Amino acid sequence: ATFLDVDCWEVPEGWEVVGEGKERRLVPGREGEVLPPVKVRPGLEGRYRVWFGLPYGVFRARLKWFCEPDRYPFAAGERVPEFEHKGPKEVLWKEVVLSSEDELEISLLFRTVQHPELYPFGTVSYIKFVPLKEPIPGPREDARRLALYFEPYSWAFAWGLETREELREAVDLLREMGADEIHIQVIRFGARALHWSNVAERFSGRTPGDDGTLSEGPERMVRSMDVLRETIPLCRERGIFLYANAGLTNCYPGTSLEDRISRGHPEWRRGNLLRYDVPEVREYAAAIVREFAEWGADGVSIDCMRYPYYQAEEDLVLLFGAFFEAVREVRPEGLPIAARIPAGDIVYFRAFERLVKEGIVSCVIPSTLHMRKPSFSLKPYLRWKDYGCRIYGRIDGWKENLWGNVSTALNPKDIREDIERYLREGADGIFVYQADAHLCNPFTRTVLDWRRWG
Repeated sequence: ATFLDVDCWEVPEGWEVVGEGKERRLVPGREGEVLPPVKVRPGLEGRYRVWFGLPYGVFRARLKWFCEPDRYPFAAGERVPEFEHKGPKEVLWKEVVLSSEDELEISLLFRTVQHPELYPFGTVSYIKFVPLKEPIPGPREDARRLALYFEPYSWAFAWGLETREELREAVDLLREMGADEIHIQVIRFGARALHWSNVAERFSGRTPGDDGTLSEGPERMVRSMDVLRETIPLCRERGIFLYANAGLTNCYPGTSLEDRISRGHPEWRRGNLLRYDVPEVREYAAAIVREFAEWGADGVSIDCMRYPYYQAEEDLVLLFGAFFEAVREVRPEGLPIAARIPAGDIVYFRAFERLVKEGIVSCVIPSTLHMRKPSFSLKPYLRWKDYGCRIYGRIDGWKENLWGNVSTALNPKDIREDIERYLREGADGIFVYQADAHLCNPFTRTVLDWRRWG
C-alpha cells in the first residue's frame, strides 16, 4: 500500500494542518465559508482501493478525482454510534483507476458551510492506496432489480442541488450504486411541488429539516430548474428506468409547504392528510400524475407510507383507478404504476389485491414506517406475481423507532440480512427508501449493489 500523509498535500489558504505525530491532521481554518479545495496528487497508475486515515472524530467532505466527472459527498461517522470517539481508524471510500497525473480534490460540503457546528468537516491525516489485481465484475446476469428512492429535497437540503451538472452527478452516483430504477419524489399530495407543476404550487421558502436546521438549498433548486424534467433525459441516457414519485399525502397545514388545495379547502383533509373520499381531491392528485406521464416519466410511483392513514379500501381503489386513467389520457399505451404500502395492513392488502388483479398496479413494495423492525414476510404478497405484479423487498433509511426514539444507525450486516431474506422468499427486486442517504455513507453504500447479492 502507498500512504500519503497530510504534509504531502497542496493546502491552500483558509485550511490548516495542525497537531503533531499521529494526530497531525487537516482542518478548515475558517468556519462557515466556502474554501478552495485541497489537492492531492498520488502519482500512481493502475486500479486502487482508496482509504482515509482519521486520528479520531468524523470526516465529512466532497471528494472528486480529476479522472472522473462526479463529486462525491462523503460522511464517515454520520449515524454510526460511538464512531466519533474511536480512533485512530481507516475508512474505505471507493475503487478508482488512476494515471500519474490524476489529482484528488477535497472540499467542504454544502451543509458543513451552512451548519459547521452540527456538521463539521472533522479530521483526516492520510490517504492509503491499496493496489487491486482481482478482475472487474463482468456483465449482469441477475434479473432481480435494484430500485433506489431519490429525494431531491433532501439532497438539495444537505449537499446542494442547484444546477443540471449537480443533478447529473447525483444520478451518476445512484447508477454507480447499481440502480436499475430511480423513484424520484417531487411532491407529497397536498404540499407544494418541487417540479414546475401546473396543478400544485411551486415550493418556496426556507423550511426545517428532520435535524431542525434550516436550508435554502431546496428553494434554490426549485428556482433554478425543474428537477423532474431534467432527470428524465439523464436517466434515459444511462439506461435507468425512472418512476416519478409522489407521497400519498401530507399537507403540512399552516406552513409554507402547504398547497392551495389544502389552504382553500380544509374540509377536504383530516388533520394534515387529504381525504380521497372527496372526488375533487382524487381529480387533483390524478392531474399531477397526468403531468408525470405527459412529461415523459417511464412510470408512476406512489409512496403510501407518507402517509397511509384514514383512507378506506374503496377510496384507494378509486384513487389508483383515477391515476391509471389519467396516464392513459396522454400515454395510451399506459405506464407501470408502483406503490409502497404498509405491510400487514388489511385495508391496503384488500385494496391492492383488487388493483393488482385489475392490472392497474404492476409493482408493490410492502413496508413499515420509520423502522426496519419488526421484520415481516413478503409471502402474503407473492401470490400477486401470478397477475404480473412485481414484489420488492424494502430497505429503509431508518433502523428502529422505540417510543419515539428513532435510530438511523443501519449497518452493512442489517442490510445484507434483509436483502438475503427478501430474495430467499422470492422478491423480484430490492427497493431502497432514502437511498440518497446511503450515497454518502462509506459503510453502507456498496452493500446495496446487486453485484454483491448472493
